[in-house]
Amino acid sequence: MRVAERDGLVWDDHPHLRRPVLVAGFEGWNDAGDAASDAAAWLTRRFSASRFAWIDPEEHFDFQSRRPEVELVDGVTRKITWPANEYFAVPVGPERDLVVLRGVEPSYRWHSFCRAVLTVA
Repeated sequence: MRVAERDGLVWDDHPHLRRPVLVAGFEGWNDAGDAASDAAAWLTRRFSASRFAWIDPEEHFDFQSRRPEVELVDGVTRKITWPANEYFAVPVGPERDLVVLRGVEPSYRWHSFCRAVLTVA
């Protein structure tokens, strides 16, 4: 069920969450030795989180300053990973869940980026 909304927000699913709290970890200059992005990644791995939404990077990134990563095997392109902002449903306990936003600070259109974050929140 992929449903796109305004501001580049794309829903893959609408999970049932119990009293969720939003945790965000952004990569980049403000990430203090990768503390925020590593903590967000750890939460999603530790609790077997599932992605349920993402923000389309086309509207928010300068791909000259934040380039996609290309994975090569035997000199052949196997995978291109674009900068992303993804939301994960993280079941952490019997009475509460987390929504973890993992991603990259945007280059453009901050207002619409913030609207997309608040729409999910």
